[in-house]
Amino acid sequence: MRTAAAFAPAHITGFFVPRPAPHPLEAGSLGAGVNLELGITSYVRAIPGEGKITWLGRAAAEGRQVSHQVAQEFYPRAWNLDLKLAQDQVFPAGHGLGSSGAGALSMALAVNAALGFPLSPVGAAMLAHRVEVENRTGLGTVLGQTAGGIEVRTQAGAPGIGKVLSLGSPAEVWVHLALWEKIDTAAALDHPDLQSGYREVGERCLNNLLQRRDWQTFQRESHAFTRALNIGSDTVRAFGEVLENRGRIWAMPLFGQGVFWLSAQADHEMVQELHGFQPQPAYFWMGRPSAQGAHLV
Repeated sequence: MRTAAAFAPAHITGFFVPRPAPHPLEAGSLGAGVNLELGITSYVRAIPGEGKITWLGRAAAEGRQVSHQVAQEFYPRAWNLDLKLAQDQVFPAGHGLGSSGAGALSMALAVNAALGFPLSPVGAAMLAHRVEVENRTGLGTVLGQTAGGIEVRTQAGAPGIGKVLSLGSPAEVWVHLALWEKIDTAAALDHPDLQSGYREVGERCLNNLLQRRDWQTFQRESHAFTRALNIGSDTVRAFGEVLENRGRIWAMPLFGQGVFWLSAQADHEMVQELHGFQPQPAYFWMGRPSAQGAHLV
């Protein structure tokens, strides 16, 4: 029996430029996001068997399908093994935190390790990217989640093809996140009225960030992207206005009806404001960017 576990961070996309391609490994996105200390840990146990895959405990339904397909791609029957899978996820799926990507990537790394590393770490990450693109649950999330802290995707594609640079995890930065409602990622990516907006605004945001590679510019450009697309709900706009009135710069996590903002310290003042805001968010988190990307644990 062999066991393995891997962690992949939750990920907030601030802005992006879709780059579709005929082959999933070449498809992806440019843009930038921030990886969080929050994430998904996948656990795998490989035992002698006939290729059966079984889930232990509870896993988020939205991400389980993608993670299950990742495990299937390793063809455990060919190894005469059964796989027992489990995932720990403490944040909601479908709210713009990259849950399907984190599940797929952590699962790929864990299965790969449990099977004795038939693939390189990059090869396992490529598999996770391909499965996510095929399922229309994301474009560049997996590539971004291989990096730590604030990441910038400068070339689209899977890990090993696309290029991502990390702005690091500045010691002073805190991330604040409030989520209200879900947005269907596939529907948002395919929305005809938004396609040209993604490209035009996203390219401008990316160019500006590459000129000044710091977390303040990332937040400003994410805000500009949110404003230009104008897809926030009335609730999101209302709390965004509260933030602006207090001098904060905010943006939407893509794709979820919520707000996130970065600051040089834990923003207890705005947390108190949020406690008095109606409707209350379905989920709130305050913490730090991740120090590293996806990895075995």
